[in-house]
Amino acid sequence: MRIVAWNLKNIGQTKLTNTFSSLLTLAGLGNNVLDYIVKVVMGDENWAPYTGASPADVFLIIELKSGGKAKGTAATGTAIPTMAAIVKAMNDVANGPRKLSAAYQYASVPAQVIGYHECVGVIYNTKALTLDASSPKVLKDADGFVLPRAPFYVKFTDTAGKPLLVAGIHAPPPGGGTYPFRLPVVFSNKLGGVPEINQKGAGTRAALYVGGDFNCDSTSTYKASVKKVTTTIPGFQALTGTYGYSTGIAAGTLSSMRSRLGTASPPTSTNYLSGAYDNILRATSPTGVSQRILDLIANALDLSVPTTPEDMYPKRVQMLFNNYWKVSDHMPVDLTY
Repeated sequence: MRIVAWNLKNIGQTKLTNTFSSLLTLAGLGNNVLDYIVKVVMGDENWAPYTGASPADVFLIIELKSGGKAKGTAATGTAIPTMAAIVKAMNDVANGPRKLSAAYQYASVPAQVIGYHECVGVIYNTKALTLDASSPKVLKDADGFVLPRAPFYVKFTDTAGKPLLVAGIHAPPPGGGTYPFRLPVVFSNKLGGVPEINQKGAGTRAALYVGGDFNCDSTSTYKASVKKVTTTIPGFQALTGTYGYSTGIAAGTLSSMRSRLGTASPPTSTNYLSGAYDNILRATSPTGVSQRILDLIANALDLSVPTTPEDMYPKRVQMLFNNYWKVSDHMPVDLTY
């Protein structure tokens, strides 16, 4: 089973057709944003040495644009054709020369608004998973919808009859001041108060994956007064502490794009990545699970096209950096088991 969560930065129908430089296209990494996304998610041969050749079974699309702002209502506007285009492109690959159709065919979950003009897209492999049609919902805690953008939750059953649950999230961004991570850390810990996520009283815990853009990680903190005692509150405290969630992404693993390329030569990931923001937290630990941030710049540096010395550092990295900004300001998270 492979799950991919990817903040695609205000993804909508128009963005899908944005094209890249000729060098990136010549390398086979994608003709436009839609083609690029699908190649990564479907394990295209140009990415397979890094991402693996297996297509995704669940694809969580974070920051999908939508009409409407009432949480829990059906997504409208650009979300609908955007999801249809991605599903079609994934099925075109499954039905194509690689002959994947016996094991992979895709459909989307009807999306719902999670916040202001935003929803989470969920695409799944119908050959491996059956959707519980009553399950898709925008989640609440004891105070109502989790603010500002509530998790979107979906339940599947796999071919062995076991449940697989996913919740896509988009936390508020860090701010300024003394404790810039206060808002995303508060959000990450509010997730522990959501019944479908904490699974209190559920008996045997189901395999539940909370994935997306947390805008913080377990090293992000702020100070709060709890019963008149000043306490340092870390990200994920409720889930990884009280409720036993875990992740294979090492604390501090960078995943969000810098606004400008750094100048170190040869460049390292800190030249183009900054915050440790993206993750998939899991309620159970299946055998053989692995997780990674897919660094789609580092793993495209050896493009198999004719080069001259000036193509490499920093020109090659600058080209990849500029083109990747057409896709997103976050790298995807990949989980397999």
